[in-house]
Amino acid sequence: RFSKMWLHNKCRDINVEWLEKLAVPAGLTQSSSAVQKEPPAVLARFPGVRPFDLSVQTITGIKGIDVTITSTPNLATSPTDQPWVSHLNHTKKEVMKWGGTPMV
Repeated sequence: RFSKMWLHNKCRDINVEWLEKLAVPAGLTQSSSAVQKEPPAVLARFPGVRPFDLSVQTITGIKGIDVTITSTPNLATSPTDQPWVSHLNHTKKEVMKWGGTPMV
C-alpha cells in the first residue's frame, strides 16, 4: 500500500500555481494573493478544520477546491457497482474529516 499524500500535495500545488497566474487576468480577483493554500478558519463552526485544499477570494465571495485522490476501493460484487462503492468510500472519509458519524 502506498501513501497518496505526495500525489495529493503535488496536485494541490499545481492548482495553486495556475490559479495564482490566471485569477487576476480572468477577473476573478484583484490580486494573486487572494489564492490561498489550505486556508485556516474558513468556517466559524469548524475552526480546526481546513475544508479546502485551496481557496480563491473572489469578488463574489470565497470559493474552495478540495483535491481528492481516491484509493483503490474494496472490490464491488460486480463491475457495475464499483462507482457506487468508490462513492461510499469517499463519502465516509469526508464525514470522518468533519467529525461526524458515517452512515453506511
